[in-house]
Amino acid sequence: IIKVNMPANLLDTTLSVLECNIDDMTAEIFGYVMELLISHDQVLDVWFTNIQMKKNRPALMLSVLCKPEHEKAVLEILFRETSTIGVRRRKVDRLALDRSLSKVQTRYGEVNVKCAFLNGKIINVAPEYEECKEIATKLKIPLIDVMDSAKCAGLGLYPNMNNL
Repeated sequence: IIKVNMPANLLDTTLSVLECNIDDMTAEIFGYVMELLISHDQVLDVWFTNIQMKKNRPALMLSVLCKPEHEKAVLEILFRETSTIGVRRRKVDRLALDRSLSKVQTRYGEVNVKCAFLNGKIINVAPEYEECKEIATKLKIPLIDVMDSAKCAGLGLYPNMNNL
């Protein structure tokens, strides 16, 4: 057993990963299923991994991260909406930074930013993508300009923390 000294403020959570290998479904259905899964509050993340199956068939592994108590709802979606006939399940431990969500004012409008902390110091500011995208589309300006403005405004919430 290896003991590692972990920062005190990391959030330690047990989650579930549900995975299935699919080689007989169209790209349109994969996209639809991803949108459907992401739209559920129970799902924390969804991703695809390119794989090779037996007989050298290309396929995708569909992976879903959720809380263990939400496995049943996710499994119903996977079995109902995909061609899979089996799903692997495993528990994973996730270590996450302490974080806060704040609304900031930019020259383009209000945007939520997620601020992450390690040992009481801010180490990351991430603007909410969908909000920035909506503003950029509405104002017909580059998305990166909106995101940079929101990140600067988020850093301004913590003027004494210049470690970024």
